[in-house]
Amino acid sequence: MTNPPLWERLRRARVVQVLLVYLGASWVVLQIAETLTEALSLPEWVPPVAVILLLVGLVVILATTWIQSLPATTAGEAAGELPTDWEIAPGDALASLKAGRLPHLTWGRAIMGGVVALALLFGGAGIYVGYSGRPVVELGPTEVGATDADEGIAVVPFKVSGAELEVWQEGMVDLLSTNLDGMGGFRAIDSRTVIARWREVVEDDEAPDLQTSLRVAGRTGARYAVVGSAVGVGDNLRLVTEVYDLSDGREIGSAQAEGSPDEVMELVDRLSVETVRALMAGGGEELATSRNLADLTTSSLPALRAYLEGERRYRHAEFPQAVDAYERALEADPDFALALFRLSDTYGWLENIGSERAVELGERSIAVMDRLTPRNAILVAAGNALYSGDLSYLEDLESAVRKYPDDPEIWFLLGETYFHLGEVTQGTYADAEEAITRAVDLDPSFAPYHVHAADLAILRGDREAARTAMGAYEQLSGSKQANPEQYVAFDLFLGDATERAAGAAAAMELDERDLSILWGQYAYRSENLEATRLIAETFRERTGQPGWNYALLRIAANQGRWVTAEAMLRDSLQGGPEARHAYLLHRFARSQPDEMLDAAALRSCDPRNCDAWSAAAFAAEEGDWDRHRSFVDFLPLRADSLAETGDTLQARRTRVASEAIEAYGRLRQGDANGARTILERVQGQVAPGRDAAVRLWLAEAYEAMGRRQEALHWYELLLNGDLRSYAHYRMAGLAEELGDEERARAEWNALLMNYEQADPDNPRLAEARDAMARLGG
Repeated sequence: MTNPPLWERLRRARVVQVLLVYLGASWVVLQIAETLTEALSLPEWVPPVAVILLLVGLVVILATTWIQSLPATTAGEAAGELPTDWEIAPGDALASLKAGRLPHLTWGRAIMGGVVALALLFGGAGIYVGYSGRPVVELGPTEVGATDADEGIAVVPFKVSGAELEVWQEGMVDLLSTNLDGMGGFRAIDSRTVIARWREVVEDDEAPDLQTSLRVAGRTGARYAVVGSAVGVGDNLRLVTEVYDLSDGREIGSAQAEGSPDEVMELVDRLSVETVRALMAGGGEELATSRNLADLTTSSLPALRAYLEGERRYRHAEFPQAVDAYERALEADPDFALALFRLSDTYGWLENIGSERAVELGERSIAVMDRLTPRNAILVAAGNALYSGDLSYLEDLESAVRKYPDDPEIWFLLGETYFHLGEVTQGTYADAEEAITRAVDLDPSFAPYHVHAADLAILRGDREAARTAMGAYEQLSGSKQANPEQYVAFDLFLGDATERAAGAAAAMELDERDLSILWGQYAYRSENLEATRLIAETFRERTGQPGWNYALLRIAANQGRWVTAEAMLRDSLQGGPEARHAYLLHRFARSQPDEMLDAAALRSCDPRNCDAWSAAAFAAEEGDWDRHRSFVDFLPLRADSLAETGDTLQARRTRVASEAIEAYGRLRQGDANGARTILERVQGQVAPGRDAAVRLWLAEAYEAMGRRQEALHWYELLLNGDLRSYAHYRMAGLAEELGDEERARAEWNALLMNYEQADPDNPRLAEARDAMARLGG
């Protein structure tokens, strides 16, 4: 038998017609697959797998067409050796498989194979749905990108019972959408869009099931669906909402409000507040930045809306706008505890950490603190304590970071406490940096955290880390204007000669608040004494205030320029007694002549108008115990007077000052352990600026007791103030005594860096150089 040409065989097999019929059938199959997937919430992989099966089927169909066109196939069928075109002949197919051959391709077998494959596909998908617990409808957003969908909420028409309530079926879509839109960063899908999608799916008289309602919400492009009902209960109206996350179909919360139908608008507002809580509980809290849902104690919709707006503003360091939003929240609900605390905190950023307004608001938040959860109560108490320099809540705060290690705000407040109260807390800048870094890692999109991260990098001289933190703040806040003093500090402390000159010029333009921060937060604390001197000289030139002369005197003493410091002291004495600086030079630099000490009235000043700390310490060092006692006895009387005027904080500080001064007397008389006991008890309770004396005396007490390691710790807590060079000097000696040569080299080297411009004959300069030569530095 002669085989016809290829084209003739293709024509006989009607390949084109078969292909067209198959493609048409495939389109029908795909439509069915898509419909079933949508209707039964089959897995998303069903349509793609159906396409793959149809492509495999296409190969089978074309192969069947080819085989059926062969003359040998026709002859075999006629002789009974092969199944006919439409025969399935399962016995013959099984025999072929047992013999290791593919069964002969017939149209019946090809169609049956396709039916079996699709049946297995849809059957398997159904079993998967049953066992995986997937929702019964496809939910996710279909018309917008994921970024937009994340914050979208669709309120679908309510289910109502009672003819008089029919108005609320679609009416609640308008009301709730309006109330929820913008709440905590959520975006309500326009009610008209929701109703349009609803009418495409739901017939006028139809009462759709939950799956249909969720499918409608998904078609709007929303991430969340709010499904509700309005039911008459006796004389009352009960409104209920259930919130669903359309990404996985789970219910994330519910809300309910019940009351008189005459107060339906108030009911809707209450329902809206509770619905927002449900949304935030389900994963939207990163949009709203609310700390704890239980602490959203307000029932006022305007208060909640304003508060959440304030939270967003605060997150982006938009402090003036945050103040406005929080104040609006408090106008609507004056006892909204979290709004009071956050407003207080915002004033701390906007003005300064000791802002009168911040303290006032903080006290109001303390009054309603019992409404808060324990976690936020700690924040409120410790935050307000920070403003007043009170360390009584520090231990609670340190315990809180262990109990809530994933809470960035608690970590940041701990870091702030270490940063602002510094050595009083016995926390170093390393401790502050660890806590603030943890806060940044937990919530890197919270702009204020990056401010102190940059501050600490500037103070330790890390230009790259400072620039990274400042850049993150700029990106998140959209501005660097909130912290101009930080950019000046960056140029002055980390810049080259050109940047330092620009920083000095910019410092002249700072307002009084920023000027104060530049000095107290950077210059005063920095080890870069030359940059600090430049700032002090700039400020003296700008303000003409004599206080900058004293600052320059202290800087000169720390730089080892004792001759210059003494000359400045003589000049200052022309205007009257200056006991403090005379004592500083005499005690921590080199002994001053009697005429200098007498001119400063250090031996004769009246306790009522004298620097008690300096004069009493000087008396103890000279063994003038009657004069020392006069200060110890006078300070409690002053404390009583302050208490009578209502200044309880200063009264308490003055009273503990008396105890500290008495303890120093014990130390000088040889009772180091007794002195240590008193000083550790009062440490952290004295007035800011006086705490350095307590730390110094503790260091000396431990040194006198032979406990050098503890002494090192307390000297280290003096490195950010007027005694920094003396602290390096004492720490270097103690480290050598302990055999820690590496630490000794570091401390001697730090002293040499401070003494770069020291008097050539300064004995400590020579001592430091000899030590470095001895230690191989």
